[in-house]
Amino acid sequence: MPFSPETYQRSCEHYRMYWQQVDKILYRVARPHTGPLTDAEVNAKLLIIGRSYATGIERQVSDVEPSAMERLSQFFAANRDAIDGLVTEAAELQEPLTAETLRAIVAIHGRFVSLLQGVTRPDETPRSFASKYLHFHAPALPIYDSYAAERALPSLYRWQPDFEVFQLPDEADHYYARFVFRFWQLYREASALTQDVSVRLLDYYLWYAIGLKGGEA
Repeated sequence: MPFSPETYQRSCEHYRMYWQQVDKILYRVARPHTGPLTDAEVNAKLLIIGRSYATGIERQVSDVEPSAMERLSQFFAANRDAIDGLVTEAAELQEPLTAETLRAIVAIHGRFVSLLQGVTRPDETPRSFASKYLHFHAPALPIYDSYAAERALPSLYRWQPDFEVFQLPDEADHYYARFVFRFWQLYREASALTQDVSVRLLDYYLWYAIGLKGGEA
């Protein structure tokens, strides 16, 4: 299923009708604040982002008291400086994407995943939550979920070794990196064929286009 500019335009219209206002709220919630966040603000941000996009983070947090979201909020408060540093670093990266930008994104995401493993179950890797939390602070960062990474993008781009356009940083999460390499193919093709291309609009296109293929949209 090759990239379709016509389907992309329809997906953009659909996004603007049904999801754009939701995302505008999330971007406002996540935007940088002047001064440290209070614990209540950290908790609100985690709840709004974590649940709006079904990140699954609650199922991945260690099963102890207090509740998973409370434990996650406490973890964020205890690691505030490290998390704020990663968010600030990510927010400096802008579109249009380049291979160099993507390498930096993969490194930041990998460091965030490693940090979050201090609060998740030993057999869990919170790559989806990490990408979604970072994306709403840094919109150039591609959103990872199993639907896009395991179904949508592979249907567009069968894996080829030359997709690896940069050497993986040591801290990279390899599943996210492989997703980013495929996303880069989509981003380049879309940019060459149509206008108004962005990471978020392409993320929505993947959902919309595969839904059409499966008769679901």
